[in-house]
Amino acid sequence: MPPRKGTGSTPVAKRQRGRGAGYSDDHVKLKDRVIEQFHADLKSHVSIIDYMEATYTSDAERRSLAARVDAAFPCQEGIVYATGLVEGPVCLRAWQLGWRPDLGQKGLVDRHDSELLLSMMCLQGFKTNTEGEAGAERLLVAAPAHMAKPYTTPKLHDGQLGVGAVAYDKGWTRGSHAMYLCEVLLRLDLLDEVRSHAQHLFQSLCTVYGLVMNFDSDMQRVLQNRGQSLHVVLHDPTLHWLFLHHGTVVC
Repeated sequence: MPPRKGTGSTPVAKRQRGRGAGYSDDHVKLKDRVIEQFHADLKSHVSIIDYMEATYTSDAERRSLAARVDAAFPCQEGIVYATGLVEGPVCLRAWQLGWRPDLGQKGLVDRHDSELLLSMMCLQGFKTNTEGEAGAERLLVAAPAHMAKPYTTPKLHDGQLGVGAVAYDKGWTRGSHAMYLCEVLLRLDLLDEVRSHAQHLFQSLCTVYGLVMNFDSDMQRVLQNRGQSLHVVLHDPTLHWLFLHHGTVVC
């Protein structure tokens, strides 16, 4: 029995996503290769984070990956990169982005959401530069804290933040996916294609823009990450009771 219309995208339709939206065929093919590898990785791993954790298990392996990302997406002229995470705007390198779940406040990410985010990054770039870039949002970053298990940030260059030294008050999903994207582009030897057909993506992975904010309490930090919906839950007596006793509220 043929599939009903509107029940999902066909393989051809999936391959054509991005065409007709101002992207070249070569750019779309680049995105398609990344997404194909994403699906291949998820045949043996529950998520991209599971893949990264299983593949890069030691400081030496993480540092080796960081060195390759550093060479592939180099520093840009005129940019002053952060030497620490002090309050205010900061410029970061992609290899400084952590991916472990306890570096953020997000939890699990749906596979469909991961695919969509990776597709958007491939086509539009890692949009963190808020100056003159529509739809961009800086990562809200912080130093690692409250880690579930030991975590180290080995140095790659003197005077710079260490490997995976960036945790998140908001933006863990984007940051972790950006690092996975870098890894896939290098694993598939796609750097020349990125430089030729996706220059905006290339530039966006050379410099990542973040913002460090100081919070008076962990609750403020959570509210910043979750948004106003949680604020409403915490201040409505009935919803607050449900939240405390059941851990979640469908709003």
